[in-house]
Amino acid sequence: MKSMQPIASTRLSNAPEVVEWSLMRGDTLRAGRYRLLEEVTLPRNQQWQGSAWLALDSQGTRSRVLLHKLDFLIRIPDKAPRMIEAMRNRMTPLSRHSSATVLLDIFQEKEIYYVVQPYPAGISLALLMQEQGGALPEKDVAEYGRELCGFLTALARQQQPIVHGAISVDTIVISPDHHASLEFLSLFPPLKNSQSESAISSYAAPEQTRGGDIQPSSDLYALAATMHHAVTGFDPRERMVFFYPPARRLNPLVSVGMETILARQLRFSISQRYARPEDMQTDLDALIVSYPSEEMIAASKSASLMQSTGALQVLPQKSKRNTILAISAVSIVLVILLIFLIPFLSNRMVTMQSADATATSVAQASFYHNALDKQLVTELQSYQQKGIGLSDGRLVFDTYTGRVDVSLKKQAATALQSGNMSAAVDFLNQAVNSDPIDGEAQIYNEDLHILQHNSPYVTLALGLPVANSSLYLGNVREQLEAVYLAQHEANTNNLLPGGLKLRIIIANSGSSNSNVATVAQFIANRVSNAGNLDHLIGVIGWYNSTQTVDARDIISSVHLPIIAPTASSVKLSGSSPYFFRISPADDRQGDVLGSLLINNLKAKHILVFRDPTDSYSVSLSNAFAKRVQALGGSMVQQIFSENQTTVAQYQQIITDNANSSTPADAVFMAGFNVDGVRLAHAAGEAARAMPDSASLHNLKVVGGDDFYSVLLLGQGGSADASLALNYPQDMRRLIFTTFADAGEWQQFNIPQSHWPQLFQDWKSIYQGSATGTNAATPTYKGLMIYDAVGVAIHGASLVHDGTITGDRLQSSLLKLGTGSVAAYQGISGQIRFDASTHNPVDKALVILTVGTDANNTNKIVIQQVLGTFRV
Repeated sequence: MKSMQPIASTRLSNAPEVVEWSLMRGDTLRAGRYRLLEEVTLPRNQQWQGSAWLALDSQGTRSRVLLHKLDFLIRIPDKAPRMIEAMRNRMTPLSRHSSATVLLDIFQEKEIYYVVQPYPAGISLALLMQEQGGALPEKDVAEYGRELCGFLTALARQQQPIVHGAISVDTIVISPDHHASLEFLSLFPPLKNSQSESAISSYAAPEQTRGGDIQPSSDLYALAATMHHAVTGFDPRERMVFFYPPARRLNPLVSVGMETILARQLRFSISQRYARPEDMQTDLDALIVSYPSEEMIAASKSASLMQSTGALQVLPQKSKRNTILAISAVSIVLVILLIFLIPFLSNRMVTMQSADATATSVAQASFYHNALDKQLVTELQSYQQKGIGLSDGRLVFDTYTGRVDVSLKKQAATALQSGNMSAAVDFLNQAVNSDPIDGEAQIYNEDLHILQHNSPYVTLALGLPVANSSLYLGNVREQLEAVYLAQHEANTNNLLPGGLKLRIIIANSGSSNSNVATVAQFIANRVSNAGNLDHLIGVIGWYNSTQTVDARDIISSVHLPIIAPTASSVKLSGSSPYFFRISPADDRQGDVLGSLLINNLKAKHILVFRDPTDSYSVSLSNAFAKRVQALGGSMVQQIFSENQTTVAQYQQIITDNANSSTPADAVFMAGFNVDGVRLAHAAGEAARAMPDSASLHNLKVVGGDDFYSVLLLGQGGSADASLALNYPQDMRRLIFTTFADAGEWQQFNIPQSHWPQLFQDWKSIYQGSATGTNAATPTYKGLMIYDAVGVAIHGASLVHDGTITGDRLQSSLLKLGTGSVAAYQGISGQIRFDASTHNPVDKALVILTVGTDANNTNKIVIQQVLGTFRV
């Protein structure tokens, strides 16, 4: 044979000196039996074992073989024989499997061990895709996948499971007769990937690339990743790691069944994938059965051809006697066949029923996907016409003054609509970096990372009026910021069972209450018509009582709990088995405020403002009036229009009242923050116009929870904010309730180390910029919606006996604070629900006023906390 050149001499501590030899093309080994043709590059995770060559076997009809030179064994001569024997014992049983690359020969020359395997006939899947110009026919890929699942089953069933560790389009070989086999089956157990090393392969499972144990499940992940590449043409080597968009978005010809199988196996969490290769093989079997056969396709084409040409076959007539004889013969044959086929047919029927069931499931999934596509078209039309709809990033709602990332969010939405998730992720990452206090962008970014990792998830819809309105915009932005923190906390801390992640869909109804029912119906349609492909388990919202009333029955009709953060109208109490709220109802607020005015402020005559068109205003004013009358006070009522009545109109009413025979000692307003600012300023203007009126000088303006806003401190840039900023003394007339305040935890002298995570996250994420805009400290709007999401997450975490559904979440919420289940500790106080009204039981309620700090600057301060705060 040709001479081989020595390349290194290695001396072991207790071993004789050995010499490593390089190989060259044309060299022969094993007494001339194997002639080396060319060196083959091994997968990266096998390169530590040595090198490999394509060789010609002169004793095997000149067949090609794969010859491994095991260089690493040179350095451990004392262990080498045992390792070779263990390898032989692992590999030999696989020779019975059709897809296996079995051992042909093992020999030793010049202290070096060699292992010979057959070189699979055919071409790699990568070359086959290159020849066909991209994606392969789905049926072919399904057949390859089924065959390789069988081989992986054989590998996993060895006494010590065998792992390939490098499955990809380059290591799967397709034979001329269309059978799939694996090249480069690892001779020895693969090593764990170093944490400092880049990913072994773009097809490798997350646990493999991150240094975890390499298990059979890793091979099954890599097979699914390779199949995804083959049916879509989407090359993972050109994209970010672990990013596999739904197959049908990349190739509409892919079936729902194939997309479902791949999506399941490509999930980030091992526990959410197929437990065994045979489970995936079973689903592929059923999928293949559902494909039309070649005969059916041919028959269909033939029928079409005959129909188009009008061809008609005429059978020749036969004699009656011949016909009778033929029928008799056929009958005898049928009887004989039935006797032998009945047992087979019985077993076959079971198999067919299973296949039919799976085929039915696939058809149903296809139906739901089509229904969802139609629903998305309808929602897009509403968005284009009115700016309303549902969005997980496909639509953009907050495009108003103060946002600096609008262009990036829109580019992300466009990319997502076209199925380019990678680009969408890039744009949203840029959006979050440029505007970290944009809660909408943060939520969409979190949602996309869940889909990007194929993580299992459940979804909450978030009902909000995202609109360019002084009444809504500032509060809605705060709520979006708070919801993101609740979502991120749940996903980071794995608060949901079974590795589930929380996805948020923003349901925007805009500035008009008339749109709430439309958007609520969109949510219901996704559940009832589209098979709940979003895995919706509940709805958080809406912003106020009127909006919540409009949405409640629609949401309840599809058995989703609707958890209201701040809707307090008494009309909602016990109105639906699926309605819950975490704020005290207006009758409790009315009782507290009525007692405050009569007992604490010593008022006897009260001027009451109410908006008869708003359910919140009506229920709060009614509860207040009932309490005042019970305590012996008197009232005169005036009508106002929410967000419409002007300062001048308020001032006229106050002045007329002051000049009446029974001037009011206090004013009660059942309205919103804008109304409170205008009324307080009107009272100040009236007092300055009538400086001798003692009643006007000391007149207090009392309101409910919807007064509470940074608008009272002059923040927001609107005309009403300017009033509060320019007339701070007028704002100090305000006294109001709230459902939560950031100062409560300090009020109760609770150590800061025991405060909820929101406070730390809010400071680090939304108030950590040295140059950009920082968010204000959250008001009750943010705190309450954070609690609404939190109690929904906690309720879902109590579901341990199956899939989380709306009904199961509803049942869990009712268990809080009963039996052995503790009440939920919210940031706003303890939360447990009354069994009949679904109102919170003895929930904390805070009395606030506008005071001043050491610099005589206005600030909102706590006067008193009522109810139960700590669990």
